[in-house]
Amino acid sequence: MNKRSCLKILLCVISFIVFGLNNSFASTSAYKRIFFNWNIYACSFTNTSHFTLSKPAYIHKLAIWYKWSPGEKTVSYVLYHNNRVFLRGVFRKGGCDRYQRMWCSGEDFPDKVFPKGNYVLKVGRAKQCQNSRSNHNGFVELVGYWTDEVSKISKVVYLGCYKDKGDPYGTRGRDLSGYMFTSSRMTVEFCISECRRRGFSFAGVQYSTQCFCGNSYGKFGRANNCNMKCSGNKNQICGGFWANSIYRIK
Repeated sequence: MNKRSCLKILLCVISFIVFGLNNSFASTSAYKRIFFNWNIYACSFTNTSHFTLSKPAYIHKLAIWYKWSPGEKTVSYVLYHNNRVFLRGVFRKGGCDRYQRMWCSGEDFPDKVFPKGNYVLKVGRAKQCQNSRSNHNGFVELVGYWTDEVSKISKVVYLGCYKDKGDPYGTRGRDLSGYMFTSSRMTVEFCISECRRRGFSFAGVQYSTQCFCGNSYGKFGRANNCNMKCSGNKNQICGGFWANSIYRIK
C-alpha cells in the first residue's frame, strides 16, 4: 500500500470519528446518547439491528449508518419491541462522510418514550453498516434521555400543580394559552419537547393526555389534584382534572 492510499484511509477514519462525535448528538444539551454501537472499521451490509433498553427512555433521534445510492434520500424502517411492531418510520439522509460521500447517516426523530425491553430494527434495504466489531449488528444510535432523569434535563424545573379554566377544546382562556395538543402517548418529555420546539417558556401536562404551552402561568392559582398518570409513561404524573403539572423549560 502506498503512502497516498494510507493517507486516504487515515483521513476517512478521522472523518468518521469527527462525524460521530459532532453530528450524532442532538442540537440541545438536554439530550445524550442512550445507545451507540458505531465504529471506524470497514462495513459489510445488513438490514437488521438489535438493542436493549434496561429502562424507559425518551428518544429524540434514531439514526443508522447507511450506504446511500445516487438520488436516494429516504429509506423506510420498522422497529419491533418485544416481538411486536412498535414504530414504523422513514430515515432521511443526514450528514455524510467527507471522503466517502455515499456513506451517510439516516435519521428519524420519533420524540417518544421507548419502554424498556428488547428491540429489533428492520431497514427497508440491506445497506446498513455492520461488521465484526459490532457483532454483525447494524450500526444504530439512540439520542434522548432516560425518563427517570427528567429533573436533570438542562433548564427544566418543576413548578407545581396549577388550576386551569377556559375552552375545553382549545386554548382560549387557558392558563397556558399558547399551544395545546393531545396524545395517547403523552409524557412529560414529549410535552416539554414540543413546547420548547415552538419557543415557549412553560409546559404543562394535564388529564393524562394533554399538553399546554405558554409564556406565563398561575393566573387561577395553585391546585392539589395533579394525580393522573401520563398515558405514555405510567411512572410519571401528567396533571389532573382541570389541573396542570407545570414545568419551566428555558
